[in-house]
Amino acid sequence: MDELRHKIEAFLKKGNDKRLAKENENKVNQVEVKVGSEVFYPNKKLSNKAENYNAKLAHRYLDPVIVSRLLGPMTAELVDKNGKKIGKYYITDLKIPRHSLRRK
Repeated sequence: MDELRHKIEAFLKKGNDKRLAKENENKVNQVEVKVGSEVFYPNKKLSNKAENYNAKLAHRYLDPVIVSRLLGPMTAELVDKNGKKIGKYYITDLKIPRHSLRRK
């Protein structure tokens, strides 16, 4: 009887470990941004037949902009290179540009 109980406990522990591993796999890593860093922001423009614009075929992220200030741990205010305000975005939606080695 004792062996059966230990087998069941081991089986339940294995299932729980699998579930936790799957949960941790799906977590979003928060992007480290600072004031003054360049980031890409998501394109939220909707499709418009009159303008011949299809959102499905558009770029997902728009031009690099600068983080003007952090509004909290999860939000940032963005401005373009001319100083025009773009808006407030969640940090998890932003994408840091990868600088290629070919540019150097």
